Amino acid sequence: MTNKQAAIKIIERLRHEGFHALLAGGCVRDMLLGRRAKDYDVATEANPQDVIRLFRRTLKVGAQFGVVIVLMENQQVEVATFRTESGYDDGRHPGSVQFAGAAEDASRRDFTINGMFYDPLEQRVVDYVGGQADLGSRTIRTIGKPAERFSEDYLRMLRAVRFSTQLGFAIEPATWAAVCKNAGKITKISGERIAIELEGTLAHPNRAAGAVMLFESGLLDAIFPGLAGERADCAVVVLRQLRKKVDFALALACLFAGCDTEFAMRRCEVLKLSRNQTKHIRFLLDNRGKLLNDYLNPFPLDWNI
Repeated sequence: MTNKQAAIKIIERLRHEGFHALLAGGCVRDMLLGRRAKDYDVATEANPQDVIRLFRRTLKVGAQFGVVIVLMENQQVEVATFRTESGYDDGRHPGSVQFAGAAEDASRRDFTINGMFYDPLEQRVVDYVGGQADLGSRTIRTIGKPAERFSEDYLRMLRAVRFSTQLGFAIEPATWAAVCKNAGKITKISGERIAIELEGTLAHPNRAAGAVMLFESGLLDAIFPGLAGERADCAVVVLRQLRKKVDFALALACLFAGCDTEFAMRRCEVLKLSRNQTKHIRFLLDNRGKLLNDYLNPFPLDWNI
């Protein structure tokens, strides 16, 4: 059984029990783009207790927020109750969650292209936020006011850049302006979560374009103070030379190619990387003179600065 088949079986069971249920979020976006979705999530009017009652094997990892993981054969499917959220005092966690309908649930999501639902039984898209239009115009746009969406979770600023990088979409001007204005607040987010988003951007073949956005927005200077100016120019040049498939450690080493090794290692501490990743980055930076060949000719930097 595939993850998609498991999600559809869950929807069929919920519908049989009288509950509205749909595929939700990124899987809908990917289906409409003809891309293979990694996971298929279900959104429903059934509350967590209903979901737990109807399915024999569940994980109650986020039941207080309306989320239950349903285990079906060898698959795990996230089943979330339609909800609204409010009171984001820390720029990440909602202070209050209220169960609601599908339209209200769509309005709380980050970007229009991620706010659509799909009915696999009737084979129709349910779009309350204009996601289909933005897919057609290849646009990353927040749902509602950008500043409000970002204040709910500042990681969404990095997600905007990641989606733009991976999909080749443009970030809508008001959304981009809000990213630039609020870039300094990315430091409110944990290093581990920042690292996941940076990896999604820098390990992608379109990494150089993503890096330009990260520098121009001010996000990278907030995450890694001092990584700007000539150092930023050098990073983009080196990232552009990489082969398509690289790991995160190599991408980070290239990001810091114009910096002293100790400067780079101190800055990377915020990401809480594994010991192996840290050792790999240090090795690459210590040996950059042998590895970079002619890539740094425009940047005759003193590595000991």
